[in-house]
Amino acid sequence: MRQNAFYIFYVLFLSSVFIRGQELYFTIVLPNSYTHAAVEVSKLIEGVIPEEELWLQDTLVHKNRLDFKIVSPDTGRCIVRVNQFAATLHVMPAGHYTIQWPQPDSLNFYSEQTQHPVFPELIENAPTRLNFLIRDYQLLVNTKLDHTQEGYKNRRTIIQQIDTLWRECIKRYQHIKDPYFTLFWNYQTAQLQWALSYQTKSLYSNFIGRPALAYKHPAVLEFLSNFYGDYIIQRATAQSSTSIYRLVNESPNLQSLNEIAAQDPLLQNDTLRQWVYMNTLWHWSFDARFNRSAVFELLKQLQSQSLNRELQRQCEIVLSYFKTLQPGDPAPDFTVYNHKKQALSLSNYKGRWVYLSFLDANSRHGMMEQEVLKKWQHTYGSKIQFLSVLLNSNALNLTQLCSEQSDIQWPITYISKGNGLASPELLYQIYSNETYVLVDPLGRIYRYPAPAPTEGIEQVWKTLLKPAHKTRKIGIR
Repeated sequence: MRQNAFYIFYVLFLSSVFIRGQELYFTIVLPNSYTHAAVEVSKLIEGVIPEEELWLQDTLVHKNRLDFKIVSPDTGRCIVRVNQFAATLHVMPAGHYTIQWPQPDSLNFYSEQTQHPVFPELIENAPTRLNFLIRDYQLLVNTKLDHTQEGYKNRRTIIQQIDTLWRECIKRYQHIKDPYFTLFWNYQTAQLQWALSYQTKSLYSNFIGRPALAYKHPAVLEFLSNFYGDYIIQRATAQSSTSIYRLVNESPNLQSLNEIAAQDPLLQNDTLRQWVYMNTLWHWSFDARFNRSAVFELLKQLQSQSLNRELQRQCEIVLSYFKTLQPGDPAPDFTVYNHKKQALSLSNYKGRWVYLSFLDANSRHGMMEQEVLKKWQHTYGSKIQFLSVLLNSNALNLTQLCSEQSDIQWPITYISKGNGLASPELLYQIYSNETYVLVDPLGRIYRYPAPAPTEGIEQVWKTLLKPAHKTRKIGIR
């Protein structure tokens, strides 16, 4: 009994260590010119479509230093955003990262609605200096494969240079035991070999046919995506006289893809084969030769048949891009934030009509539509809840807008990227600078897309809010 109790305690202890992770420290130092800075730090959850998990969101006013810590279970990429600038870092648990944020070039114009990449100075106090090693590898690649020297290079010469690069990496990084960096340079170099169609079978046996693939490593996923890019189409063309486009578009059945992949030496692993299906279907959804409804059906079949929970989750993310809202469907709930960083959810207004405005703050036409809403806020404000959601904005921009538009009495909000919740842009498939949605008091879609304020939405409201006709009794008095 004591041994069993000790064993249970030991398992729980290990679970707390490996599941909860270890503390990770950040110090962000901004130039003195930053009087206001909206700071966000998010972790990238790798997959066919990478997701962001928010670690920190803060606003610095007349401060140029921010210290914080989070708990991270594994090594991976994170994105640090300061206003409209973003930097991608590779971080690991038990590390301390001091980020010296660069001063923007005063000669360049930086749009507030565009994310501009930056490369800050970084001081890494971690078990492995990942960012230094990754930059060192990239510099090594540029040096070995410099095409500006020696004039024209044929394919054979480039292959020899890649082989030289491989041997140099083995020698240069032989004392680096960190698995994350080892996978990085291995698969980045393998991708260079694949780009030249060089030793395909050898690449498979060395980098794909191994016992356990790291499906959460960005370099591994990038290599797999390129390696199997058009593989299904090529196999179908080689094995069958039936066009893959007709096979998918006319009778979407996952069994048809399984028949194409049957006995294929490069698709024998079930998890790998299903991942290749999912990645391929995601790319087919952008191909005009394929019917999106058929691709959507194949993805649903893949999700239901897969036994891998991570693949099921990835399928769910990909499928969410295909969903089209119809009148009567439940309006997807979402959470946004006002200029005071207070969370507001669509479900808070259940029981009332809600008119959603998704717009770009820099859209002149969109702001003109909001001016029209101002005229109606007293007429319809007690019967219809207005809710405006700014796209590609942040707390700092929203605060400035609210100070300029102080006469707006309905909530104007922004989307917090990487807060762990599905984005309204994803849920409502927002692909333009303006989209309007009308939600009924039961929380269902009534009009999607709904007319803009200047395009007749008032007439829709008048019809909805028109009182019922009273019947008169007509007779002899």
